[in-house]
Amino acid sequence: MTDLECRQEAQLKAQAEALAHWRREVDRLTGEIVRLKEQSATDLRNEQASEPALKNRVHEWVMRFITYGETNLRGRASRILWDAAALAKAEGIDKVSALDGVNLAYARMSGPPVEKAGRLAANLLMYCAASGTTLEKVALLEFERIDAIDQKHAATRKAMIEQMQLEI
Repeated sequence: MTDLECRQEAQLKAQAEALAHWRREVDRLTGEIVRLKEQSATDLRNEQASEPALKNRVHEWVMRFITYGETNLRGRASRILWDAAALAKAEGIDKVSALDGVNLAYARMSGPPVEKAGRLAANLLMYCAASGTTLEKVALLEFERIDAIDQKHAATRKAMIEQMQLEI
């Protein structure tokens, strides 16, 4: 066998090994895709089953904590922008890039607010899924955090009232 034939045979062998490696990788990724689809379907069923619990929790929270000024749609939209900026910052997006995104949004034609809320909701769902959680889980965690703060404030208010009564 000539030197050229040896090199060609080695090259063919390396190509066959690479092809076998990529076939195994495709098989592995196909299995992972199937697993993730099944997990997503299960997560979606669980999320849909517990959707009334979240709706009830949101309604209860809104009735307890939010005044009319806070339910004003423009005020809510402003708060959403603030929270979106906080999320961007937490993910390491610099201020200049964040402002570029805001400028881009303001440069585009505006659509119906409910359509924009739908896009925001879809993006939050995708963000949560990519983070390995669900929107319901993070919302419920936030409600628990707020409840803990409210309990602390309630205890502080109670102590202040008791102190005032002692002084009277």
